[in-house]
Amino acid sequence: MLRRRFPGVETFQCAVSDRTETTTFEFVKNAPAYSGLRRRIYDFPNPQIERLTVATDTLDNRIPRDAQIAFVKIDVEGGEYHAMLGGMATLQRCRPTIVFEAGANSTGSYGVTAVDLFRLVTERLGLRLSTMDRWLRGCESYTEREFRGNWGQPRGEFYFIAHR
Repeated sequence: MLRRRFPGVETFQCAVSDRTETTTFEFVKNAPAYSGLRRRIYDFPNPQIERLTVATDTLDNRIPRDAQIAFVKIDVEGGEYHAMLGGMATLQRCRPTIVFEAGANSTGSYGVTAVDLFRLVTERLGLRLSTMDRWLRGCESYTEREFRGNWGQPRGEFYFIAHR
């Protein structure tokens, strides 16, 4: 459908992760936006799960080594950390602005902690981490302590921007 609708755009039929393999995708029939490579904590009762077999690949395998990437949007229902790991060479080389969602209910279901994610973004990628609101208002970026304090809060932030 995407290829037909956007014929000038290169599309890939795979899920983005930190490895190339065939795996199970948890499609949530009654809330498709919550679908991902792993089951997460849902904020509604009785998710109707259909398991699909999908191919995964890395951003580094899909993005040409000479491509200059300025912006990356990642929304893969918890797999954002692993998508970034699979794109480390590209992300370190280009240092793009990265907009992504993350939180204890989704990213935490992949065994990723707030500290893991914060250090990946700030230390390994050399970017600052903020919320869109903080960034747009020109406020300071998160400290590790602030980011940890937000993680898992019922009304905590989950939409972030990693930037220079």
